[in-house]
Amino acid sequence: MDLPPVPSGSPNPHTVACHTANGSIIGGSVVAVAGGIAIIVMFAASVTPIAALIPLLFVGIGVFAASRGMAENANWHPVELQFAQWPLTLGGATEVIVIRRAKKAIPDVDHVEITATLTCTETVTYTTGSGDNTQTNRDREVVARAGLTVTGSIGAGTFRGTGMLDVPTDSGAPTLELDHHEIEWSLDVDLGQLSSTNAKIDIDCLVIAELDRRFVNFNDAPPPPRPFDV
Repeated sequence: MDLPPVPSGSPNPHTVACHTANGSIIGGSVVAVAGGIAIIVMFAASVTPIAALIPLLFVGIGVFAASRGMAENANWHPVELQFAQWPLTLGGATEVIVIRRAKKAIPDVDHVEITATLTCTETVTYTTGSGDNTQTNRDREVVARAGLTVTGSIGAGTFRGTGMLDVPTDSGAPTLELDHHEIEWSLDVDLGQLSSTNAKIDIDCLVIAELDRRFVNFNDAPPPPRPFDV
């Protein structure tokens, strides 16, 4: 199995921060505008009233998505995740710190828990048939999972919690990206009461084998990519 690439650029590979984006506001607004345009076009074409109701559904979805994004952005700053060790190692454990600051006054809470799941997914791409009947297939399977519980408290409008992330050693494999074979790791974090909309974030993770850490210099390994929009 090929070793994962070793890019450069991170000034501090041991404690890495990543932030969520609040793109749902834009996404919801785009859907709403698109739905409004569709209504105008459909009425201009003198379609049936029933058909004209379809764009209204898109408008409603857009307004709902936009309102959720605005609520999240109005009440909370982006989430900050810090990994004590990066990249992650198969069979290894690393401390994860989660920090989130509120934009408005919130009561102190002595005990807060949020949960996350580390998932390893393997994707194999292959072709069947020949000539004009050639078909490309993609088989995708979850091959490993591990849970994470982050425990902390809210004080002075800020949550700070820690948890130990144990990467499986008897399932999964190091991160791999080939043309026909991919192994991806992701950390799905359920923000729970640290979100106005019960939002979740999904962070791509780089996982290596212990042997890689011994013989390859990962001091310049990049931080995890930004998670998907809340």
